[in-house]
Amino acid sequence: MPSPQRETLPLNSPNPNPVAASALSPLPNFLVIGLPKAGTTTLHYVLADHPDVCLPRNKEAHFFDSDSDYEQGPARYIQKHFAHYQGQRFVGDITPYYFTDKTCVSRIHEMLGRDIKLIVCYRFPVLRMFSHYVHDMYILKYNESLEELLTAGPDCDQMRRSLYAENTALLFELFPRENILTLIFERDFSKGGSRVAVRKLQAFLGLPDDVALNSEQHEAKNYFVRPGLATAPNTVDTVYGPRSYQPLDIVVELLQEMKFYDLKISSSADPQQVEWMCAYARNITTKLSRAQVRDYYQRYFQDDVEKLRNLLGDSIPEWDPETIPIPEYKALESRQPDLLPLSELTPLQIKTLRLACSDARAREGLAHRDHDQVIAMLRDGLTPAALAEGLKR
Repeated sequence: MPSPQRETLPLNSPNPNPVAASALSPLPNFLVIGLPKAGTTTLHYVLADHPDVCLPRNKEAHFFDSDSDYEQGPARYIQKHFAHYQGQRFVGDITPYYFTDKTCVSRIHEMLGRDIKLIVCYRFPVLRMFSHYVHDMYILKYNESLEELLTAGPDCDQMRRSLYAENTALLFELFPRENILTLIFERDFSKGGSRVAVRKLQAFLGLPDDVALNSEQHEAKNYFVRPGLATAPNTVDTVYGPRSYQPLDIVVELLQEMKFYDLKISSSADPQQVEWMCAYARNITTKLSRAQVRDYYQRYFQDDVEKLRNLLGDSIPEWDPETIPIPEYKALESRQPDLLPLSELTPLQIKTLRLACSDARAREGLAHRDHDQVIAMLRDGLTPAALAEGLKR
C-alpha cells in the first residue's frame, strides 16, 4: 500500500493556523507500540488528558493487526479511530501489541512512513510475562498455572511477547533511531512513579510544557480475581450498577485495590464449566519465587536480553534477576460473606451440593451455615440426601 500524503503538522512545529487545524488529516504522528504490561496504560491516560493530543476513544486501536481494517487503508483508520479529531497537533495510537507482530511493524512503515515517532516500553521479561499472565487470568482467558502454560514454549503468548531483540532489530532497520524512544519500566516507571517516563515522552514528542501532565493518578494497580459459590441470594452494587445472584451460582469478584469492583455471574450447572472454574481457582499463580524468576530468566530470556542490551547500547542494570523486586498479586478479602471459596471445592462436591439443595429447606439451611461446616460436610463424602438432611438441621 503506498504511503499517503501526510498533512499532520510536524511534532515540534507550532500550529500556524489554529482555525483551519480541524481540516488537517488526523493520521497519527506518533505510536506507542509496546509492550503490554509495561506502562502503556499509564501513558495513554496521561496523554489523553492533554488538550493538544488526540487519541482513539479506546486505548488500543488494533488497526495494524486487523487485516480487514488495514486493507481499507488510511480512510478507515481515520474514520474508525479519529473521527473526533479537532485539530490537535499530536495524534497518536497506543496499541502495545504492535511491537511483537512483524507484520504490524511493516504496515506502520508502509502507511505512516519512516518519520513516524515510535515509543517502546520494555520490562524485565520474566515479570512482564508474569503480569501478562495475571491479566489473562483476570479476564478468565486460561485456567492453568503459569508453569503449565510455559510448556507450550514459544507458542505461549505470554512468553513470546517477552522476547524483544528480534523485533527491536527490525524497528532499527526500518526507522531512524532518533525517531524511537525506548523506556525501561523498572527505570522510568517504577522509580519515583511514572514521572521520569512522562518527562522523557514529553521531550521526545515536543509536547509543550505549559500543560502539566499528571502521572500520579494514573499509576497502574495490581489486581486479582476471586471465584466463589453463592450460598444465598444477593444483590450487589458494582461499578456497572447492581448485579444479582442466586444460591449455587458461580460468582467471580473482580477487585482492583478496592477502587474497582465488579462481578461475573454464571448460573450454569454445565459440568465442563464447573470443572473449568474449579481448576481456575486452584491453579492460578499469584507469586513467583526468586528461584522461579532466576530459572525462567535463564531458560527463556537470558540470550535474548543480551542481544537487546547490545542493540540498545544499554546494560539495563535494573534487570538483575537476583535483585529485581518481585510483585505479588494478592486477592483482597471477599466483600461478600455468602460466597464459598471455589478453590476449596471440587466439581463433584459442587454437584453434590446442588443436588442436595434441590430441597428448598436444605437450600435455606445452606444460607445460614458456617462455610467451614459446609466444606467439612462435603469433604466427608456425604450423599446428596445425607447432605440435605445435614443442612436442614
